[in-house]
Amino acid sequence: MTSQRTAKVRARPRAAGGAAAARIPASRSVDASPASISPLDVAVDTSANASPAGNGIAGLGFDPLHAGSVAVPRRLPRGVGGLPHDVVILSQRARLVEGTAQAVADKGYAAATVADIIGHAGVSRTTFYQLFRDKEDCFLACFEWLARAQLAVVTEVLEQADDLAIGMVDGLRAYLSRIDADGRYARAFIAEAQAATPRVREAFDAASGRLDAVIRGWFDRVRAAHPSVPACTGVTHRLLQAALEGHVIASIRAGERELAAQASVIAALVFAALGLYGWAETVRQGGTAFGAPRGSAAVVGTGTRARGGS
Repeated sequence: MTSQRTAKVRARPRAAGGAAAARIPASRSVDASPASISPLDVAVDTSANASPAGNGIAGLGFDPLHAGSVAVPRRLPRGVGGLPHDVVILSQRARLVEGTAQAVADKGYAAATVADIIGHAGVSRTTFYQLFRDKEDCFLACFEWLARAQLAVVTEVLEQADDLAIGMVDGLRAYLSRIDADGRYARAFIAEAQAATPRVREAFDAASGRLDAVIRGWFDRVRAAHPSVPACTGVTHRLLQAALEGHVIASIRAGERELAAQASVIAALVFAALGLYGWAETVRQGGTAFGAPRGSAAVVGTGTRARGGS
């Protein structure tokens, strides 16, 4: 029997003879038409039980070979007639994610070609064009998938946190940890998105807007819990988002590792930018007991401190 590397979800048992179980509910179908390009029609797993880091894409927490409870072969055996069509499509798309990431990380979006992508993915040009219209469509699908998976991590942490301040610190740490884990995929699909095409840039801006909306929603909850906290202008939110976005992209392009270690510094910036000076000071001092959001304010450019309200 031809050996095959496999990725499994939730400890899916292996089939007899060592081959990966390849089952998919009869009610689930995958649209393989060229127009079906996002987000690769595979469930995103952002749970703590996501696969550990390893070779390929399986350590990212959004493994394209993870489709609910389906175990999808990473490499298809010769003669795939015995496999469900959906599983074949999922495997091909998963390998194209890996191939696109490798090609774009190696050459940049502009220089990477469909030939590079399919060469890394090990699929035919015919198969590529059955799944995607062109390189841009393939890149867009990969980018959307990664961006939404990263956002899901932040959203989940913020929604589950009992303490608003700790939730933001932990949410940022989870987001940066995901970028650390994503490695070349973050470089390919995040850092390259700005320099790709107008459609990709539009998708990047939309993803940026979704993250901005999450932070604004969190700040609305802060103000509801602490009425004395004043509102921030849209300009403040846009500047904050631009700072976060710019720092992450610059760090990815510079090949920096362990961005998660910067979570506290970035959280202090977020708090200070939104006028939550007490929380910013607590983070800077390495504290975890957060008091009044505006308990102490550092006046920028003077070095003096002013007491604020709660």
